[in-house]
Amino acid sequence: MNSDRRIRQAKVQGKPSGREEAVLRAAAILREGRAIGIGSPRASVETNYALRKLVGAERFSSGLAEKDSRLLAAVLGILRDGPAPAAEPPCAEGAEQQPAAEDRQTGNPTA
Repeated sequence: MNSDRRIRQAKVQGKPSGREEAVLRAAAILREGRAIGIGSPRASVETNYALRKLVGAERFSSGLAEKDSRLLAAVLGILRDGPAPAAEPPCAEGAEQQPAAEDRQTGNPTA
Protein backbone atom coordinates (compact mmCIF):
# COMPACT_ATOMS: atom_id res chain seq x y z
CA MET A 1 0.00 0.00 0.00
CA ASN A 2 2.81 2.41 0.80
CA SER A 3 5.20 0.96 -1.77
CA ASP A 4 7.42 3.25 -3.79
CA ARG A 5 6.07 1.39 -6.85
CA ARG A 6 2.45 2.29 -6.08
CA ILE A 7 0.69 4.03 -8.97
CA ARG A 8 -0.02 7.57 -7.89
CA GLN A 9 -0.78 9.26 -11.21
CA ALA A 10 -2.90 8.31 -14.21
CA LYS A 11 -0.86 7.24 -17.24
CA VAL A 12 -1.80 6.44 -20.82
CA GLN A 13 0.71 4.27 -22.70
CA GLY A 14 3.26 4.88 -19.95
CA LYS A 15 3.06 8.67 -20.08
CA PRO A 16 1.48 10.86 -17.39
CA SER A 17 -2.02 12.03 -18.32
CA GLY A 18 -5.03 13.70 -16.79
CA ARG A 19 -7.83 11.75 -15.16
CA GLU A 20 -10.32 12.43 -17.98
CA GLU A 21 -7.96 11.14 -20.68
CA ALA A 22 -7.20 8.01 -18.62
CA VAL A 23 -10.91 7.29 -18.06
CA LEU A 24 -11.68 7.74 -21.76
CA ARG A 25 -8.83 5.36 -22.69
CA ALA A 26 -9.97 2.78 -20.15
CA ALA A 27 -13.53 2.99 -21.55
CA ALA A 28 -12.18 2.44 -25.06
CA ILE A 29 -10.20 -0.62 -23.93
CA LEU A 30 -13.35 -2.06 -22.33
CA ARG A 31 -15.46 -1.35 -25.44
CA GLU A 32 -12.85 -3.02 -27.65
CA GLY A 33 -12.98 -6.13 -25.45
CA ARG A 34 -9.28 -6.00 -24.67
CA ALA A 35 -9.59 -5.99 -20.88
CA ILE A 36 -9.52 -8.97 -18.55
CA GLY A 37 -10.70 -9.21 -14.97
CA ILE A 38 -9.24 -11.34 -12.20
CA GLY A 39 -11.56 -11.52 -9.23
CA SER A 40 -10.68 -12.56 -5.72
CA PRO A 41 -12.12 -15.07 -3.27
CA ARG A 42 -11.53 -12.35 -0.64
CA ALA A 43 -13.63 -9.79 -2.50
CA SER A 44 -17.39 -9.58 -2.03
CA VAL A 45 -19.75 -11.46 -4.33
CA GLU A 46 -21.04 -8.10 -5.54
CA THR A 47 -17.54 -6.84 -6.42
CA ASN A 48 -16.68 -9.99 -8.36
CA TYR A 49 -20.06 -9.85 -10.12
CA ALA A 50 -19.52 -6.21 -11.13
CA LEU A 51 -16.05 -7.00 -12.49
CA ARG A 52 -17.40 -9.97 -14.45
CA LYS A 53 -20.17 -7.81 -15.95
CA LEU A 54 -17.63 -5.11 -16.82
CA VAL A 55 -15.18 -7.33 -18.73
CA GLY A 56 -17.52 -10.14 -19.81
CA ALA A 57 -17.78 -13.72 -18.55
CA GLU A 58 -15.32 -15.04 -21.15
CA ARG A 59 -12.61 -12.62 -19.97
CA PHE A 60 -13.17 -13.06 -16.23
CA SER A 61 -11.32 -15.34 -13.83
CA SER A 62 -12.61 -15.91 -10.31
CA GLY A 63 -9.10 -15.89 -8.89
CA LEU A 64 -9.64 -19.36 -7.39
CA ALA A 65 -7.04 -22.08 -7.74
CA GLU A 66 -8.03 -24.79 -10.25
CA LYS A 67 -8.67 -27.36 -7.50
CA ASP A 68 -10.85 -24.94 -5.50
CA SER A 69 -12.75 -24.01 -8.64
CA ARG A 70 -13.50 -27.69 -9.40
CA LEU A 71 -14.64 -28.30 -5.81
CA LEU A 72 -16.91 -25.25 -5.90
CA ALA A 73 -18.42 -26.41 -9.21
CA ALA A 74 -19.08 -29.85 -7.66
CA VAL A 75 -20.80 -28.31 -4.62
CA LEU A 76 -22.95 -26.09 -6.82
CA GLY A 77 -23.86 -29.09 -8.99
CA ILE A 78 -24.93 -31.09 -5.93
CA LEU A 79 -27.01 -28.19 -4.61
CA ARG A 80 -28.60 -27.59 -8.02
CA ASP A 81 -29.12 -31.16 -9.24
CA GLY A 82 -28.66 -33.32 -6.14
CA PRO A 83 -31.05 -35.97 -4.85
CA ALA A 84 -32.73 -33.59 -2.39
CA PRO A 85 -33.47 -29.90 -2.78
CA ALA A 86 -31.35 -27.47 -0.81
CA ALA A 87 -33.03 -26.13 2.29
CA GLU A 88 -34.59 -22.70 1.94
CA PRO A 89 -34.69 -20.33 4.93
CA PRO A 90 -38.26 -19.73 6.10
CA CYS A 91 -39.90 -16.58 4.87
CA ALA A 92 -40.07 -14.00 7.68
CA GLU A 93 -43.68 -13.07 6.87
CA GLY A 94 -44.98 -16.63 7.08
CA ALA A 95 -42.83 -17.92 9.91
CA GLU A 96 -44.58 -18.64 13.19
CA GLN A 97 -43.21 -16.96 16.29
CA GLN A 98 -41.28 -19.38 18.47
CA PRO A 99 -42.16 -19.54 22.18
CA ALA A 100 -39.52 -18.32 24.61
CA ALA A 101 -37.14 -20.95 25.93
CA GLU A 102 -37.83 -22.11 29.47
CA ASP A 103 -35.54 -23.23 32.25
CA ARG A 104 -36.10 -26.99 32.62
CA GLN A 105 -36.07 -26.92 36.42
CA THR A 106 -38.15 -23.82 37.17
CA GLY A 107 -40.26 -23.44 34.01
CA ASN A 108 -39.38 -19.71 33.96
CA PRO A 109 -38.57 -18.02 30.62
CA THR A 110 -34.85 -17.65 29.90
CA ALA A 111 -33.24 -14.54 28.45
